[in-house]
Formats: sequence, structure tokens, C-alpha cells
Amino acid sequence: MMNVMVLGGAGMLGSELVKSLKIAGHRVISLGRKNCDHNLDCLDFDALKVVIEVERPNVIVNCIAIVNLSTCEEDKSLAHDTHFHLSRFLADFKDVYNIYISTDSVYSGSAGLWKEIDEPNPVNYYAKSKLEGERPVLNSLGLVLRTNLYGFNNDLDGNSLFEWAYKSLACGEEIEGYDNVLFNPLSVTQLSNLICRVLDIDKPPQGIIVNTGSNQMLSKYEFVNYIAKLFNPYDIEIRKGTLKGGDLVRPMNTSLNITKMKEIFNCDYDIYQGIEELIRRVK
Repeated sequence: MMNVMVLGGAGMLGSELVKSLKIAGHRVISLGRKNCDHNLDCLDFDALKVVIEVERPNVIVNCIAIVNLSTCEEDKSLAHDTHFHLSRFLADFKDVYNIYISTDSVYSGSAGLWKEIDEPNPVNYYAKSKLEGERPVLNSLGLVLRTNLYGFNNDLDGNSLFEWAYKSLACGEEIEGYDNVLFNPLSVTQLSNLICRVLDIDKPPQGIIVNTGSNQMLSKYEFVNYIAKLFNPYDIEIRKGTLKGGDLVRPMNTSLNITKMKEIFNCDYDIYQGIEELIRRVK
């Protein structure tokens, strides 16, 4: 059993990870603004330091991120503090193993099936600041997990792709999915399972990046369309669309090569099973 601290413990990933870690037999300490064991602003480093020194975690999993691209572009200081300065602060605790949840968006999106050795080339400030946050973790011999996630927030206020599609279908609203944006995401349950696998290893990998994802690469249209096959009370037809350039630049193909993930953690994840499981849970 380990003492595992989860930052962002009430968020979409964090709340699921807390459950999975407890089931796996770990002692879990959740931190976040609300509904956590310690309710605080994790950018208040003085308060955060006190909690870490009192709880003495073996592992810290940093799930905190500002995923709204507009917010990151409009408030670069906040994005930098959240993604880099927090990561650097956590890296200073030398007896703690840090796991940092990064993003597939660190790659340019010009190709696909990106490998860990491929040169990052982020196209927006969200991804740039997330990439900067990787460095302190790697330097402190922690683990960086690059990924793309889908799930459902407990407070129902989230607006991830899955949440947006599900809520729109529940209300009978017409929706459109982009057929030129490609990814191979994990559900929050699948990534939580993977993190538990990391902690099961006698000597978890240190100072490395691992790309994590599902076996299948889908377009956003295919992803949304599969949700509609499972949950579509108003029989809405999903429109096929194309993402075009705009004020917010997004990478077009962030699918990840997951060979390293399978080799190290002996796992693989099916995107269709992940969606099906999530639909069953939120219906």
C-alpha cells in the first residue's frame, strides 16, 4: 500500500482515479478546490506545502489542468502557473514519485501515431504550457503520461467532447462531428487502471515519457457517432463536419503510438469498450 496524493481529486479524471486507487488498496489523499480531503487552491504553494509535509505521500498524481484553450490563450500567466510552476514545485519534494498527466496536443498534429521520440511542436498555449510542465517531472525522475481523455464530470458542469455529445443527444439537439480530427483517447476509467498498474510495478519507470491511448484511432465524427449508436433517445442524425482554421489553433491528428505503453505496463485498451462502459454508468 502506498500513500497517493491526487491533485485535482474532484475533477473528471481525479475523481475516478481516487476510486480506483482505493479499490486497489492504497491510502488516497485528494486535493482540490472542493469535495476533496483537503479543499484548497493548489497554486497556493504555502498551503500546499503544509499539506504535503503533513500527509507525506509516496506518490503525487497531478491531474490539474486548464483544458479550455481560450482561457489559456487569454491568461497565459495562469496557464503557465498551473502547468509549469505547479509541476516544478512538486518536483522539489525529493522523496515523492511524481506522475504528470500531459496531453497528446504537444505534437503538431501534422501526421499521427506519434512516438515518444518524435519532436513536440505544440500549436497553442495550452499545449505549450503542458509541455513545459513535463520537464521538472522528468528531471526529478517522475513519469509523464501523454494522453487524450474522455469522461463525465461528477458535477455535470463539464464540457468535454463526450459530455457535450451526451448532453446534446439527451436534449434532442443536432450535433456535428469533425471527420478530419483524429485521436485514440482513453476513458478516465482506463487511464485510472493504467496508473494503478504503474504503482503495482516494483520499480516504476523513472524519468520517462509514455504515450497512452486506446488501440483504435477514430475521427471525432466516428467517436460521437458511436456514442449516438448507444444513446440517442431522439434518434438524432450526427452531421459530418470539417474543422477549419480559426482563432484557436488545434492539432488535427494527435493519435499516439502506444507500443511503449503496452511493453512497460502490459495493457491495452479498447475505445469502443471504454465508451460503452461510460454510457452504462451515466445513463
